[in-house]
Amino acid sequence: MTSLVRELGKYKVSLAGITESRLTACDVTRVEDAVVIQSGGMQQINGVALVLRGPFRHSLVSWTPVSDRILQARIAHRHGHLTVVVVYAPTEMASDSIKHSFYNQLTAIIQSSSPHIT
Repeated sequence: MTSLVRELGKYKVSLAGITESRLTACDVTRVEDAVVIQSGGMQQINGVALVLRGPFRHSLVSWTPVSDRILQARIAHRHGHLTVVVVYAPTEMASDSIKHSFYNQLTAIIQSSSPHIT
């Protein structure tokens, strides 16, 4: 993850969603000058993460690790709040039950996110 954070810094990327991170567990860690929020499973497959650098690293209000494929974060900014959802969708080869579960979770997250600036 350190090399990824350095690469993002090189291009001055302050907010980046990472899919197929293959990180386990759900955690917030500091990597160099960034905050990394991760949502992973028990095994090193799938996994999503959100890298916050610059002004975003101090603006995290809340986050929810929905699954090893979905992560939601709420970030404060001068006009209100921003909801960021990092998503790693299953491929067409995945079973129907995995796809249905994923899309049901994603729909619930989108419907629960406030469309208003608060």
